[in-house]
Amino acid sequence: KSQIKALIKIYDYKGALQLVEALDNEMLKKLITHCDKRLSLEYSEARKIIDSYFGKALFLIEDTRCRELVEYFLTLKIKQRRQALSDFVIGLNPFLVEIMQEYIKCVLRQDMEKILERKKNQETKVVRKHLEAYEPDLLAELDKEYKPYYRTGDLNVIFLYEYIKFYYDKSSNKKEQYKAFVLFEHLKDINQELRNEAAHQFTSITEERIKTVSSKTSKQIVKDIEGLFVTIFKNKIKASAFDIYDTINQYINKELEEY
Repeated sequence: KSQIKALIKIYDYKGALQLVEALDNEMLKKLITHCDKRLSLEYSEARKIIDSYFGKALFLIEDTRCRELVEYFLTLKIKQRRQALSDFVIGLNPFLVEIMQEYIKCVLRQDMEKILERKKNQETKVVRKHLEAYEPDLLAELDKEYKPYYRTGDLNVIFLYEYIKFYYDKSSNKKEQYKAFVLFEHLKDINQELRNEAAHQFTSITEERIKTVSSKTSKQIVKDIEGLFVTIFKNKIKASAFDIYDTINQYINKELEEY
């Protein structure tokens, strides 16, 4: 039991599953399998196994888009908790591309689709001729940033940051948007400076390295991203959704105690 508890504490559900096989407690197995599947982003499998514990829902978000982003973010949060910071940094990139688009749509209330071409292979391009037609002022700014000028390119974190910065600079709502803007700046810097390091070097990313680049700890960054979710999705999200793995861990420990 104490071994299972120790593994659950560090969110090692795969390891816990091997130990729990010997025990005769179906609820315990279901809860741990649910977490294992969920952490692998297999939501529908996790839901099929168990979606509530004695009437308490295990999925707390109804909105599909919000739920997808939160579920992915929770895998990052657990990497941060385990101090697997290289994996945390690498995993940030696809998340940022998605959350920044949601911020643009929901908070800045801008329609980016008219400047994009989404390909079948999930590639998305920002098209110069569409910028010329629909966003000439933004294009003028981009031409200053990119040498010799902005060419049609991938929709990535750097472009999204430039887009958000352009609308932030024009905003009459700077005070409300300041916190999110600074967070995006920090996240862009981490993504730009540390992602290649994390992927290609034999040294791992440390807490000090993250703090040097962003002036925040990885724990503070996670907390700030939770605040960003609330800014974007408002009442579609409950704070308790960010702690769902810890809540399920309490249920698992309860089952172990009673077994």
